[in-house]
Amino acid sequence: MRKTCLNILIFFAFSIVFFFLVTPSYACSINANPNSFPSDYNGNVTITTSDCNFQTPVKYTIFAHPQDVTSGGLFANYAVDRKNPQDSQTIIANLNLSQGAIGKSNPGTWTLEVCSKESPLSDCADQNNIVSKIPIAVNAALSSDEQIPVPSPPCAEGCFIDGKCTCVDTAIGQISTEPQGFVRSIFTLVLGLAGGIALILIMVSGYKFMASQGNPEAVKSATETLTSAIVGLLFIIFSFVILQIIGVDILKIPGFSK
Repeated sequence: MRKTCLNILIFFAFSIVFFFLVTPSYACSINANPNSFPSDYNGNVTITTSDCNFQTPVKYTIFAHPQDVTSGGLFANYAVDRKNPQDSQTIIANLNLSQGAIGKSNPGTWTLEVCSKESPLSDCADQNNIVSKIPIAVNAALSSDEQIPVPSPPCAEGCFIDGKCTCVDTAIGQISTEPQGFVRSIFTLVLGLAGGIALILIMVSGYKFMASQGNPEAVKSATETLTSAIVGLLFIIFSFVILQIIGVDILKIPGFSK
C-alpha cells in the first residue's frame, strides 16, 4: 500500500514538472472573427481572448503571414497593423490582403499573431514578445466561370450535383428531390413499414396460437391474423414486380427503373 501511494505521488510530481516545462511562452489563446478570408480582403478582423488580458495602454502589433514565413525581417512584406485594444479582451485590427496582391500571391494557411511590441517589427520575431497566434485561411480567388455554388444546409452530403440538390437529409433518411426519385423513396419507405407490420402480426398470431390452449375462438382469431399478415406480406413482395410492370414497361416513366 505504501509503495502504491509513493508511486502515485512520484507520478503527480513528474506531471507537474512536465506541465511547467512544456508550457509555451504565449500561453494565451485567441480567436479570430472571421478566420477565413478571400485573397483580396481588406477589412477588420476581431481578435478576442478568454484566458488572458490585453493591456489597453499598450499598442499591439497584429500581423499575418503565410505559415512558411518564419523570419521577422520578412513580416513587413505582409499584412501589419498596430492597435490599442478596445478592452482587456478585444482587439480590432485591419487585415489588408489586397495591398500588393499578397493574398492572391500566397493563398493557403496563414498565421495571425499578436505581438506586444509596437516597433521595431523585428522585435516580433522574438517568441517571448508574442502574446498568442492562430491559423487563418486565405482562399484563392475564383474567376467568374469557376464560382462554385454553395448548397443550402438541408442538402445531404454528396447530393449537390451540377448546382442542383438531388436529395435532402430527413429524420427517416435521405429522400430524393426529383419527382421519380421522391416517389421511389416514399414507396420504399411505405413498403418497409408495411413489411415490418406484417412481421409483427405474424409474431402476434404465433403467440395467440401458443396461448389459445385449444380455445376455438382464440385459434380462429390467430388463424385470421396469420392469414391476413401472410397475404399482406405476399402483396408487398409482389408489389415491386407490379411497380416495375406499370411504371417502366407500361407507363415508361423516365428514371423510374434506376
